Amino acid sequence: MSVLLVAINSKYSHTNLAVRSIAGYVKENLPEVNIKFDEWTIQEPILNILRGIKEHKPRVVIFSVYIWNCQVCYSVAEELKKIAPEVLIGAGGPEVSYKGAEFFANNPSFDFLVKGEGEKITLELCKILCGKSELLKELYKYDIENPKEYYFENLKSFIKYNFLLDLSLFKLDLISDLSVLPFPYPEFLQNNLGQNPFGPAAHPENRILYYESSRGCPFSCSYCLSSIDKTVRFMPLERVFADLKIFLGEKVKLVKFVDRTFNLNESRYLQIWEFIKNNYNGVTRFHFEIAAECLSDKALDFIKEMPENSIQFEIGVQSINHETLDEVGRKVDLENLARIISKIPSFIHVHLDLIAGLPYESLEKFRKSFDFTFKLKPNMLQLGFLKILEGTKMATFAENHGFKYLSVPPYEVLETPDISWEDLVFLKDIELLNDEFWNSGKFVKLFEYLLLKEDFSPFDFYVSLMEYAKISEKFETALSQAHKTDFWFDLVYSYFAEKKSEENILILDLIKFDYISMGKTSTFPAWYNHIYSKDAHHQALLEYDDMHSTRLAYANSNYEEFSVNPKTFEKVPSKILFLYNKNNTKSIVL
Repeated sequence: MSVLLVAINSKYSHTNLAVRSIAGYVKENLPEVNIKFDEWTIQEPILNILRGIKEHKPRVVIFSVYIWNCQVCYSVAEELKKIAPEVLIGAGGPEVSYKGAEFFANNPSFDFLVKGEGEKITLELCKILCGKSELLKELYKYDIENPKEYYFENLKSFIKYNFLLDLSLFKLDLISDLSVLPFPYPEFLQNNLGQNPFGPAAHPENRILYYESSRGCPFSCSYCLSSIDKTVRFMPLERVFADLKIFLGEKVKLVKFVDRTFNLNESRYLQIWEFIKNNYNGVTRFHFEIAAECLSDKALDFIKEMPENSIQFEIGVQSINHETLDEVGRKVDLENLARIISKIPSFIHVHLDLIAGLPYESLEKFRKSFDFTFKLKPNMLQLGFLKILEGTKMATFAENHGFKYLSVPPYEVLETPDISWEDLVFLKDIELLNDEFWNSGKFVKLFEYLLLKEDFSPFDFYVSLMEYAKISEKFETALSQAHKTDFWFDLVYSYFAEKKSEENILILDLIKFDYISMGKTSTFPAWYNHIYSKDAHHQALLEYDDMHSTRLAYANSNYEEFSVNPKTFEKVPSKILFLYNKNNTKSIVL
């Protein structure tokens, strides 16, 4: 009996943890079943995905469905049913776990849904297929000449076309001991020689690998599906250490812990961080989603000793409006939150999240949330938009309070009693500017200077820049120029140049400094006044570079003169040597 788990990822660099965990668990508990998984991306043509699925010759196909891949999964399933009507088609994952009759009515190609955690349910399903299920034995209590064929055919009549498979159906409990789950990347185990027996192997240097050391979440954020499962369960530390050792040994580039809130148990998470500190390989970075307000002073002192680039944090701020936080179930001491985030060492990458469209938050209130979060100076500030997910408390609230939102994925809010459609569209433009100016990390000195001003509002700065772009007829161009670095430098340079204030002499030099700091270039945009001296460049290289190769020394450096000192903001002429390497730029004032 052949079962195929289908993962359709948003990018090639991503991996699907669910299908790997389920395949390994089922095979370990039912060796005779032929269970595999395969991965594609949402960018691939449907015909390619169909061809790949058919080549496996499965009797059962189960799609791993999320908000960002569901439309592709539904389309593939519809076409698969045309060319393989004998195949049972199912779906599992957060996008479908809390749906039923409506799902089947809209997606008749699917025969069943898997609700909640998939390992035990899929195992029981495979037992049915192999004629080893006590459930079907109860339903069909007579002799069977060919059990496997019989059970498969009767499974089809058992499931029919509207069947929801969950733990309660099979009288099963959640997995309490997470150590029974096999390591999800067997290709890294010595006996497999780089091969995954269940599907395509993950490549450590160019794939993001996901890992869980716990399941469940104790918090009650009304917009999140994780809040539904309050049963927090932990992987034993000995097992976590063994798994991390494998990642470190393979020099995996990035491992993302998918624990909904990693830092629940201080003794436990500090031991995990200590293991990483003591075994760090100089390559692997571990990503943790944490509740910053739960970090104690002891934890803050500890992370000061972590190796640079060994860990990074994602922290949900979401809003600073107290009425909003109370409604969505996030009661936070904002002053303490800011204090803790400010104490996280600068060498640890910090990603802060905001959500627009939450209850009781108007555009002006969101502006305050944005400025508060921005001034915490995260490495990345993500401006997200509320999704109304079925099965959450927010779905009920939205229905009762007249929220308007997309009826198809991603179910994003369109309008609320507190914020209009026009305001949310406006925030989409703010999101674009923030990605290009702050999150890109290309305007470091410009923002370092602007943030020194107590009255500086990052939100108002973006609004002013947007208005300037619209007046100068550049904004429509801006919307199509995402990630076009020269365009954004030209825009902000001309924005400040037109102000013609004495302070702008410094600001314009800071923009110039940021531009040349990005990397070696021999061609400069029209606005850039390149002041260059080959003799001064050569003398600086003799003093600050080993000059093993004159050609390489010039190729990996630059020389520039400024009317002010961009590093200290002093109004004194400065000559600076820029030395470039793969990871960063070193600037030396001569």
